[in-house]
Amino acid sequence: MRTVPVAIALLCAVAFGQVPVGQAVNGSISTTNPLLAFVDRAGLLTRVTGASLPSFNAVAIDPIDGDLWLGAWQSGAVRRARLSGSSIVSEPLAVTVPISSVAAIAFDVNGHALAVGGSPSTTGGVFRIDRNTGAVTRIFGGPASGLSGTLNAAETDPLTGDLYLGLAVAGQVWRLTPPLYDAPVLIGTASGITTIAGLTVVRNPAMPLGAVFLACFGTAGNNSLQSIDLASGTVSVIPGVPALPDLNWVDYDDVAGDLWMNGTAQSRRVMLSTLTGSNTLLGTFSAGSPASIEVNDVRVDTATLTIAPRYLPTPTAAINLEFGVAGNPGELAVVAITSPFMMVLGSGIVDGGGRFDVSFPGFVMQSGFPGFAQFLAGTLDPTTLALKLSSPVAWPAN
Repeated sequence: MRTVPVAIALLCAVAFGQVPVGQAVNGSISTTNPLLAFVDRAGLLTRVTGASLPSFNAVAIDPIDGDLWLGAWQSGAVRRARLSGSSIVSEPLAVTVPISSVAAIAFDVNGHALAVGGSPSTTGGVFRIDRNTGAVTRIFGGPASGLSGTLNAAETDPLTGDLYLGLAVAGQVWRLTPPLYDAPVLIGTASGITTIAGLTVVRNPAMPLGAVFLACFGTAGNNSLQSIDLASGTVSVIPGVPALPDLNWVDYDDVAGDLWMNGTAQSRRVMLSTLTGSNTLLGTFSAGSPASIEVNDVRVDTATLTIAPRYLPTPTAAINLEFGVAGNPGELAVVAITSPFMMVLGSGIVDGGGRFDVSFPGFVMQSGFPGFAQFLAGTLDPTTLALKLSSPVAWPAN
């Protein structure tokens, strides 16, 4: 038996300003001068104000609505933050995960935040934070995890949903596969370093099977940028030109095809780099240690539809069904169901972060019918009337 909402109305969402398209958000840690800032490609640093956290060890951009997720240093505090310009105007979720520092924040296939940190063999691991309720659940970790050391980096592969974890002192990268994320597979071990500080997944026409790029510190020479080929496990050291300092984080820009990186407290740099190591200094902070960076690499030349959750709960329970459209700021976005019937579900203006979202709380549907429905999104340029359509998305996954 299927149950669906009694009514599906045409919804219009209010757009909030988020991280500007094409810019990155950098988080720094400090006991006296923590800093959260936007960084653009010209090197302009814009301080973000209004956050309640005392430091910013982890930053992530929500895949549905562009909210900021922030993780603290020296505590397990996590905040979901909403922006207006460069000011945080609300924090819809404020939770604490049982780890001493939040090393990284990623997202699972259902759009829930994953806070990572601590020792996975004891009390640390991967903690799912429900994007709607804030409920915290450890989904990976404990004596049976098979991993030793400290989790210091994490990112989700947007194509497969696989979660990649970086172990600090061991220098190892492990993969967890959705939807359970419970069976770690060793991908490779960094070369000649003491600490993996950050990682990012890279896929492009030259690397269709993907690679994980690593930001490292405690290095012995110009080897703080490395990569691990996901198909072969081959580890490559990528010398910087000019020579790179110790690195704290790295994030791949899917649109521009390059890397955003930041350095440790010894250099306090924010940089752009090609995949071959040719790098450009964007700016230098006067205090603190840059610890995390995330680029808002929304594509403005197309429309992209993301649905959360992808998997329905078992046993059957009500969910908040969310649709996120990524596109060019200022365009009109529309979300529709095209099968088994046709109906417009929501419309509104794409915000400054390149996103529009609409949600249906209390949606109920039984699992067991993968791909039962098909959804489509589009964006319309109000000046030229040019229409861009997303690829159709079959839903649910189970």
